Amino acid sequence: MTTREGKMIRRASHALATSRNGETVVLDLKRGQYLTLNEVGGYVWERLASDTSVDSIVQTLRADFELPDTVSPADVGHDVSVLLDRLTAAGLIDHAARPSRRHGHKRDRRPLARPTHTLPSVLECTQLIAVIKLRLRFSGPGRTLRWIRRQVSPSTLSVAQQEMTVRDIERVVARACAWYPGRAECLERSLALLLLLVRRGITATFCMGVHPKPFTAHAWIEFRGTIVNDVPEYVERYARFPDIA
Repeated sequence: MTTREGKMIRRASHALATSRNGETVVLDLKRGQYLTLNEVGGYVWERLASDTSVDSIVQTLRADFELPDTVSPADVGHDVSVLLDRLTAAGLIDHAARPSRRHGHKRDRRPLARPTHTLPSVLECTQLIAVIKLRLRFSGPGRTLRWIRRQVSPSTLSVAQQEMTVRDIERVVARACAWYPGRAECLERSLALLLLLVRRGITATFCMGVHPKPFTAHAWIEFRGTIVNDVPEYVERYARFPDIA
C-alpha cells in the first residue's frame, strides 16, 4: 500500500527511538523488534512526532538538507513514500487518530497490598523469569512492562532499607539467571528484577539502549539514578531509549 501524499500520518505511540553516529534505531514495543534508519530516515521519523503528510515532509526535507533544484520534489516524494510504506508495514505508522474504545473510569486492577519485604528464593526468581519470557513472546515488551507496573505495592521501607533490598534481590535474580535452564537474557533479567522491586513498593527505572554497529541491544535497571544490575562502563556503550511511559 502506497502512502497518500495528502493523508495525515504520525508515528505509532508504541515505538521508541534513539540515535547515535547518524543512525536512528526504532524499537517496536508491541513486537519487541528493532528497525535501523539512516540520517534521512531519522529526520523523517522526527517529523512524524506530530500529525504531518508526505508533502509536508518533502518540503521541509528539501529545505533543511538544501537539496539542489536538479532533485525534483517528485523524486524526494517517492523516496519518502517508500520509507513510510516500510514503516507502515512494520506497524510503526498511524494513519488516522483512533478514538479510545474504553469509556468511563478504568478499573483498578492492581493487587491488594501484601507484605513482600522478604527476599525471594532462587526458585521463585527462576519461575518468574519463565513467566516473563512467555509474556514477552505473546504480549511484547510494552504490555509486559505495563503488567509489571500494575503489581505495585506500598512500602514502609526507608531509603537505606530500599537500597539494601535492591542489592540483595539483584543478587538472587543473578543467581537464578545463572541456574536458569536455557538462557536468560538481560531483558528477562531486568524485568524480573523490576517486578520483584515494585511488588515491594520500590520505585526503579527500566532502561533500554542499542549499539547500532554492530547491532546489539541491552536492558538494565536503575535505582535513584544508579545502575543496579550492570556496570556504567558497559552501559555507556549504548544509546539509551527514552524511558517507557
